[in-house]
Amino acid sequence: MKVCMISTYSISEGGVSSYTRNLVQALKERGVNVIIFSNKSRNEKWKQSCEGVYPVWDKGILYPFQIFKAMVANQDANIVHIQHEFFLYGGVFSAFFFPVLLFLVRLLGKPVVVTMHGVIPLFELNEKFKKEIRVFP
Repeated sequence: MKVCMISTYSISEGGVSSYTRNLVQALKERGVNVIIFSNKSRNEKWKQSCEGVYPVWDKGILYPFQIFKAMVANQDANIVHIQHEFFLYGGVFSAFFFPVLLFLVRLLGKPVVVTMHGVIPLFELNEKFKKEIRVFP
């Protein structure tokens, strides 16, 4: 089996990257072939030691199309696993393009798994939260 993982992967990029690295290692220990389509990091050194990591997308509104282009060129994955957190792919505006990514990936006819990180319970989306996150007017 071959899994295409879409996530940040740099050591310096936080919890999602760490989670992805641990998950990839566990999958590889079980004989699963994994490729990672990561963001293009400014720190090039970490990529040299990561076999199967392809920096294909930039944070910003173009990321769904950059990922889709890479997936079209590498269609041998059996399943696509996408990591998601609200600001993982860029700022507020970029977050609204995540459904575009899902739509494009589904066009390839592959099963898709999405792991949601940083989920906020609905009852905590109140005025205090809006002031703390400083995203909403």
